[in-house]
Amino acid sequence: MSIFAEDLTFTLPEEDPKKSLRLALAFAVDDWGSSRAMAWVWGVVIGWPDDALDECANSFGWDDETKARLVRLHEAFERLDIHPHQDHTT
Repeated sequence: MSIFAEDLTFTLPEEDPKKSLRLALAFAVDDWGSSRAMAWVWGVVIGWPDDALDECANSFGWDDETKARLVRLHEAFERLDIHPHQDHTT
C-alpha cells in the first residue's frame, strides 16, 4: 500500500487538510489536465505553471480573466490558515 494513500487513517497528532489534498492530487494517476473540472481543481490546490495554464486555457476556452481568477483562487488557497482539530481533553 502506498504511503501517499490519503484516504487511510492518519495516525499523527495533527492532520493538515491542505497537505492531504495536495498529496492526493499529486500522487493520483489521473491526468489533471484532461477535463475542465479536473484542471480547475488542480489549479486551485496545486497551481499551474504559466505554460501549463496557457495550455489549459487553450484546451478549455479560458480567457485571460478566467486564468487570472484561477491564479487568485490558488493564491487564496495558499493563504488559508487551517488549524486542524486537536483533542484538548487531555
